[in-house]
Amino acid sequence: MSSLSHLEPEVARYLAAVREGLQDLNDAERDDLLEEVESSLLEAAADSGSVEERLGSPEEFAAELRAAAGLETADHPRSRRIRDVLAELIAAARSSRARRFAAELAPTWWLVRGYVAVAFLGFLGAGWSISHRAVPRLHDGKVGLLAIVVAVVVSFWLGKRLRDATGAAKVALVAANVALAAAAVPVAVHLAHSQPTTQSFVVYVPPVPQTGLFYNGAAVTNLYPYTRDGRLLHDVLLFDGAGNPIELGANTADPNRRLLRTSRRYAPIYNSYPIRYYDPGTTRVSHPDAGPRVRIPSLVPGP
Repeated sequence: MSSLSHLEPEVARYLAAVREGLQDLNDAERDDLLEEVESSLLEAAADSGSVEERLGSPEEFAAELRAAAGLETADHPRSRRIRDVLAELIAAARSSRARRFAAELAPTWWLVRGYVAVAFLGFLGAGWSISHRAVPRLHDGKVGLLAIVVAVVVSFWLGKRLRDATGAAKVALVAANVALAAAAVPVAVHLAHSQPTTQSFVVYVPPVPQTGLFYNGAAVTNLYPYTRDGRLLHDVLLFDGAGNPIELGANTADPNRRLLRTSRRYAPIYNSYPIRYYDPGTTRVSHPDAGPRVRIPSLVPGP
């Protein structure tokens, strides 16, 4: 409960007398009875010019508080009017709390709706970034991320500017919020089912014909050459004992595969390893140094 030192003398005396009338209750019960109505009660009583004129004697008010809490029944002839006043004050206090709670949540909603406004484009044909499944691919993932930042900033600006909007502006704002709240549902489902990306980041693995390379009956789809000190090599050209290139996926067209090409005829090279893949629609390999977990043994020169 708040201190009485800042109140008008009459109001302070009235509230102290009400508390005195509830002395038989324990402190927790008494404070609970007065907590919700104190601020609204004092404001209404101060406006009336006389506290007792509107609310009755402190004893009557204390009795009505008991009745409202179900502690005992108030039989005073003015109890109905006091009960109505209490109901109004409690409703006003709770409504004020609801407004404060909504005001505290507003910035969170501004952030969410800014993200949803851009993320929903992923369902309208833009698709999603391979590296970051929460970001729609607007040309590429970086543009999508920039669009999200801009949308969030604009959402915050509109939230502050239109907080007290009325008329057509308020109707438009409510309609936009309802639409974005509905769009947030599929976005949330997408985020919940998005799996974190690892090395098997590759979007497309070309089928290997039976004439390709196999190990223990399974088709080999990539090769990762390492140095003796555990460093992964790049663009290593592999050949068999007859000098023939060891090619994987040479007969399968894959626009996302990163290929080396000859300098003269610009012909693709299919025996370069490890095979890497671009993010769809880009010429960027997200994790060029990614490879399988291997254990390089400690080596010594041969005899």
